[in-house]
Formats: sequence, structure tokens, C-alpha cells
Amino acid sequence: MRKIKFSHVYDKHFGIDLEHPVKLIECESKNLEDFSNEFLEYDTTYFENREMLRYPLKKGRYLLLFFIDSKGMLFTTLRRETPSKLEYYMTSIGCDFELVIENKKPEV
Repeated sequence: MRKIKFSHVYDKHFGIDLEHPVKLIECESKNLEDFSNEFLEYDTTYFENREMLRYPLKKGRYLLLFFIDSKGMLFTTLRRETPSKLEYYMTSIGCDFELVIENKKPEV
């Protein structure tokens, strides 16, 4: 099974079934500068040691991935675009992914 890795449990994961595979339903390519600040805040916010943090992103092109969980809940994630990642995710639309989260216990 394919895997999608996260360094933390992000705010966008709350309400998502993290114990079962998620399905990739769309992949779009976009410049980071074209995303709204509100979207970037949603997509990059997590808690660590009771502090709200944002994962830092560098300027450039990103893949916007749309996933649904086993209950039909939608969430997104951004991945830095490379030719190999673009091909991998575009050919993985409709496939299940295991969520791999390094720090599963959010501290709020």
C-alpha cells in the first residue's frame, strides 16, 4: 500500500479516521504564492508542547492533494512538486494510502 507521511497531527486531521487508509481523489499543481493565507494556515498548523506552530513552506510549486477518509471526510495536504512526485501522485489518484504520522499525540 502507498504511504503518505506527516511529521505531526495537524489541525486538518481532527475528525479524520487516522487508523484506516485514505483515498487520493485529486492532485493539482499550483504556485505557493497563489494559495490564500487562510488556506496555508489551515494546511500547515499543528500543536507541539502546547504551542501552535506552522510548518514552514518555501516558495515554488506545490502539489495540492485531496484525500477522503473511510467516513467520507475530506482533507488536503501540500507536497513540494518535483517531476517524479507529480507523476507518482497523478498516477495514484483513486488509490488508498496509509497515513503515517511520526508524532501522533497532539498536545493542545
